Amino acid sequence: MATKDSIRASIIGAKDTALQAVDVPEWNTTVHIKVMSGADRDEFEGEANKGGTVNHDNLRAKLLVKVLCDETGERLFQDQEYIELGKKSSVVLVRLFDIAAKHTAFR
Repeated sequence: MATKDSIRASIIGAKDTALQAVDVPEWNTTVHIKVMSGADRDEFEGEANKGGTVNHDNLRAKLLVKVLCDETGERLFQDQEYIELGKKSSVVLVRLFDIAAKHTAFR
């Protein structure tokens, strides 16, 4: 029978942030999208839903900086870099956002 400590250790040690590789020919590279942590998702949703309305300002880029990573799961961008990322092609950002939204269970 599993003990409380062994169950806790199993949960904390679980590798539950799966990665999805996505080719981005416009950027001549492949990026990976990882499942957001619960803390990152709460932070993103809190920023996006201030005052009971959705704040669409750079919404896609704000999500993508939290989930774009390399093949080891290391994030490519810091949160504050959403402005730079938001200047990239909307075609690419929308495509990556849609994949990320599905991969991270937003849709």
